[in-house]
Amino acid sequence: MSTSMLITLIVIDLITILIIAAVLRGLWETRHTVIDYAELHAPIGKSRNFVRRPVFMRRNDAVTTEKYDLRVLFFSDLHAEYCQFTSSQLENVIRTEHERKRLDAVLFGGDIVNDPLKSSVGVEYLAHISSVCSELDIPFLGVTGNHDVMIPAEDIEACGFKDIRRSYVTLPSRLGDGQIAICGVPDTGRENRVWFAPSPVPHETEDGSPVIANVLLGHNPDYILHLDELFLDGAIVAPKTLEYDAEAVEGAKARAVELHESKRPEYMLAGHIHGGQIRTPIGIEFSLLRKDILPKKQKVIAGVYEGCGVSLFLSRGVGNILLPLRIGARPEVTIVEIYAR
Repeated sequence: MSTSMLITLIVIDLITILIIAAVLRGLWETRHTVIDYAELHAPIGKSRNFVRRPVFMRRNDAVTTEKYDLRVLFFSDLHAEYCQFTSSQLENVIRTEHERKRLDAVLFGGDIVNDPLKSSVGVEYLAHISSVCSELDIPFLGVTGNHDVMIPAEDIEACGFKDIRRSYVTLPSRLGDGQIAICGVPDTGRENRVWFAPSPVPHETEDGSPVIANVLLGHNPDYILHLDELFLDGAIVAPKTLEYDAEAVEGAKARAVELHESKRPEYMLAGHIHGGQIRTPIGIEFSLLRKDILPKKQKVIAGVYEGCGVSLFLSRGVGNILLPLRIGARPEVTIVEIYAR
């Protein structure tokens, strides 16, 4: 055997070993979901250059003084066909965290399944979570993602979360002097993308309680880039075809005047990016495979960021797209504490 052939065989063997090692790591990562803790504080300024903020707070059972206004459990991007984190495991997290320091809400950020024809898998999963939340008297709120566009409305309803895509709810601050609004927005998918403005949130509730913070629950973090324009226009249309709901767009534009006097979102919880799911050293997963602006242009991938006058928590999600494989982006469920002042 010649020296060149020997070198070639060694190189092939090394590449094979690296590929096998990467696959084994990916299979391990996707089966080991992280339970994380994060804080969202009021944003400073409205720069369009996003800044990464400290992400995770220490879990400290000895600390009993509550300085935050809201404590929620957030999970996104279920993609139930390839999700290795079972509904029973998520139930255990909900019960544990509710017993520790109480949960004010459980929030779901969209993408129930990969394939809408298999929506029953995701419906069963989320219905189980809904049942647990109902038992513990925890509000379960949610929106849909781009993969959910073709799921029938009755299946979305069967998931059991309160659908706030075109509405909002208010929850009392733990500090006792105001309400926190949580509003949602729909995701219309990639082919016929329409960015809709959120529902107008008043500065006061009907009983006169001040709304001290507005938290936006959405699927795609790029929504933040359009927020100011949406408050003026009501909807932004960027379809690849002409097949979009023109009546809904016109209705949103007509209601835009209501937004001028409403409370603008200062916080956002989102998903969609999966933390890259399979991270590469050169970032090819964002430069070539994804068209989303924030990860591609500003390296907003996962964690806590601030930009455009919004404090954003961006989840890596719990499920997987295409393959049950993750590298450098372990799935996560996150307890988020929101500080409104």
